[in-house]
Amino acid sequence: MNTSVGKRIILGFWALWIGIIATTNLFSLLKALRLVGRDFRLASHNFDLVRGYLATYPSLAGLATIAFAGVVVWQFRTAYLFFRAQACIGDRKATNAAIGAGMALFAAFLVAGEFFLRFDFEAIHIRIFMAMMISWLVIHLLPDD
Repeated sequence: MNTSVGKRIILGFWALWIGIIATTNLFSLLKALRLVGRDFRLASHNFDLVRGYLATYPSLAGLATIAFAGVVVWQFRTAYLFFRAQACIGDRKATNAAIGAGMALFAAFLVAGEFFLRFDFEAIHIRIFMAMMISWLVIHLLPDD
């Protein structure tokens, strides 16, 4: 396997994975807004988690829908950037934009966990952050074909 294929696999994995997360989170938001039925299966339970985090500070509790919608938009944008980077393999700016958006997303989750004193997902988020960092290093340190 040449390095371009390996780089495409890495970028494609992140694009697909984050795209699936964004989609299941979108349906979670739509369930919360009662735009899809409660028994709809392709929905995460992440909206309830965000609502629980924000409830730590009662003055922020009403912002759950807006905050979660922002996360969903960020996730779709990040997935798009990964798909674009995969299509433009060798374009360092596209790769940096995609991985930068992904790392920033998970860094934001880590900061939110600290701010809201909720550490239940901290280990997962830091592993994902580190995996993206390693992906960035691998893509940039492997020679181009």
